[in-house]
Amino acid sequence: MPTTITQFYASEKQASDAVAALKKVVRDDRIKLERRRLGNTSVTVEAEPDKAITALQILNESSPAAPPPSGIRNNPTPLSSLLHLPVLWNHEPRVTLIDDPAPLSRFLGLRTLIKD
Repeated sequence: MPTTITQFYASEKQASDAVAALKKVVRDDRIKLERRRLGNTSVTVEAEPDKAITALQILNESSPAAPPPSGIRNNPTPLSSLLHLPVLWNHEPRVTLIDDPAPLSRFLGLRTLIKD
């Protein structure tokens, strides 16, 4: 099963150099160069498992990858941020263990099947 790898580049020349190097390892129909609206160029390759590491090394060696497009925000909690709600992030759980076999029955005044 092929592995899909995508890398962003700041210029089209850097992406073209990566594609040229990839063609020595992977078939042409498995390489895709795409110009993005935000100015970056992406190279996507579908490499077989035995060639995936080599393809990844080629993509990383061609030139430093550009940062993700500026239009994409890395916010793991967009709804909470939008509504200005506190985020449950890295909070300690508040769990209290009760050593009582039938607290609900006792609260409602019902008899239990098991004697205490």
